Amino acid sequence: MQNTKKGDTAMHGIIFAEFKNYISAKLGDDRWNNLLRESGVWQKIYMPIQEYPNHELLDIVSASSNLPRKPITAALEDFGELKNPAASCGDSPR
Repeated sequence: MQNTKKGDTAMHGIIFAEFKNYISAKLGDDRWNNLLRESGVWQKIYMPIQEYPNHELLDIVSASSNLPRKPITAALEDFGELKNPAASCGDSPR
């Protein structure tokens, strides 16, 4: 794993890319850069094929939960439902 602090795990860049798409769809394209700035990872580009420190995604999610006044868990659930609509309906893959 690269770019991680001791004890931190890595997150695939595709998750960052999908979260960026989620933020853009919900709040507009310009909001992503504001979230990066607020979370302390300003001017970073997340590549889908790279791995990044898990804490960076958590920092971005924390910053996003302040926008619509949602708790972090609600923001993550909303993101998960957008990426997997069947999960919100109680459907499970067979």
